[in-house]
Amino acid sequence: MSDVSNKIPERLKGFINICADQSSLSQPEISDALIEALSIIDQKLCLSQKCNIFISESPFTIPLESGTIIYQLKPDGIGSTFENLIFLDVGKLSGCKYEGKVVCILEEFVHCLMQVRDEILTSQIVSLLYPKVSSSPDGTYIYNDL
Repeated sequence: MSDVSNKIPERLKGFINICADQSSLSQPEISDALIEALSIIDQKLCLSQKCNIFISESPFTIPLESGTIIYQLKPDGIGSTFENLIFLDVGKLSGCKYEGKVVCILEEFVHCLMQVRDEILTSQIVSLLYPKVSSSPDGTYIYNDL
C-alpha cells in the first residue's frame, strides 16, 4: 500500500486516507484506477474535508478504540459512501474493465467530497470529470471511444 500512498497527489495527502491490506491493492489495475481517480480529483476539485477509503472485500471491518464496526455492502454494490467513509469492494471492482474501475471510484468521491446523493447527478458529474464516459439521461454510462 505504501506504493499507492506515495502516488497520492501532494495536495491531497492531508485529505485522503487509504485503508487497505497489501493484497487488496496488489492488482495493478485497481491501484492504477485509484491513482487516476485521485489525479482527476486533484486537478478538478479543492478539498476541504477528509476522506477515508476502505478497500477490501465486503464486509469491511473498521477497528475503533472502543470496538469494531462491520459494514456490509448490498449484494449488487461495488462501492458505497457514508459521510466521509468510502467503501470499495476489491473483489467486485476487479471484475470491471479499467475505465469502469475509475468510474466507480470517481462516483464514490463525488458522493463523499461533493455531498451529492442523487445517482443521476453523480453520473453527470463523473462524465464531466472523466471524458472517457458520457452519462445518459437515466444515469447509465456510455463509454466513449477516445
